Amino acid sequence: MATPLTVPAGITRDPCLTLRGHSAHIVSLAASQNGRLLASVARDRTVRIWDLQTGKQCALREWCRCAPWGFHRAAAFSVDANRVYIADGRGKVHVLQRSATLATEDLIDPCGSSWLTEFMTVTNRFTLSVIDESGCFAISCPDGTVRLCRPECPDEPQIVFTDSRRRVPVFASARTLCATVIRNDLVVYDLRSGCELRSYTLTKLQKPDRMTAMTIAHDARTVAIGYASGRCEMRSVDDCRIIRQYQSSGVMVQDMAISADGSYIAGIASDGNLCVWDTAIGKRRLLVSLNGGRMLPMPSPSVCFPTCERVAATCNDHQIRVWPLG
Repeated sequence: MATPLTVPAGITRDPCLTLRGHSAHIVSLAASQNGRLLASVARDRTVRIWDLQTGKQCALREWCRCAPWGFHRAAAFSVDANRVYIADGRGKVHVLQRSATLATEDLIDPCGSSWLTEFMTVTNRFTLSVIDESGCFAISCPDGTVRLCRPECPDEPQIVFTDSRRRVPVFASARTLCATVIRNDLVVYDLRSGCELRSYTLTKLQKPDRMTAMTIAHDARTVAIGYASGRCEMRSVDDCRIIRQYQSSGVMVQDMAISADGSYIAGIASDGNLCVWDTAIGKRRLLVSLNGGRMLPMPSPSVCFPTCERVAATCNDHQIRVWPLG
């Protein structure tokens, strides 16, 4: 029996939706731009599409458990929500038609020979982002690169930037901008040209603090960065100045999201606590435990805003819960 969802002290409320179906940890969530659909990818090797108006599953794709790439790592919707992009453990991207069976329309290999078995660890998360209506997407690869794939030439991905440490980069993109933190620098790139637009040195971090998660607003004007210390910052993309600072539960921030209108920012810490802050006043709007109140680490938790007034997050009981914020 699943452990009941309990909450720590803070601003709490009951979820408006609970989505059940996965039998293993959910590693990635993606919401369609119209806010009606949610895609989830889990270690049970399934991809599920949920209707957020009814709370029911509307599509399912299951892969053979002997598939060579392990479980899938990331999901993203096309702009019109008619396709779902899924990154597997090798960095290959499955383009699925949005139907009841999620039939494969295309299989793209942007990472090529950069995929190595030593990168297939349970903590390894890819970042996948669909850029525009044409189906152009960006993906982080195991050789430390972020690559841009265009539908007219999928076999010729463009390398946007390379992290010399050969780590799978954590990046965030919006419109044609891509932001990442390399060592102690916030770097902004133009996805189309691959050119570096600007670079800023962040405040020197006290060891062992480091950047662990980031996201960028839909208008590409602000970026949110989460750190191993549990600290979160909102910074201006134009000049890197700190707009606001937030503190989660004091442990590593593993995933972040910003609502489409920029009014809310969410962060999940490694102890399973989800915090949502109101960016206008800097106050916490929601605090819930995704771990059932247990102090246990959550492997690859994920959070997103389907709409500006609802936040969805993965829970340790293999379920997805959606909370209202209004």
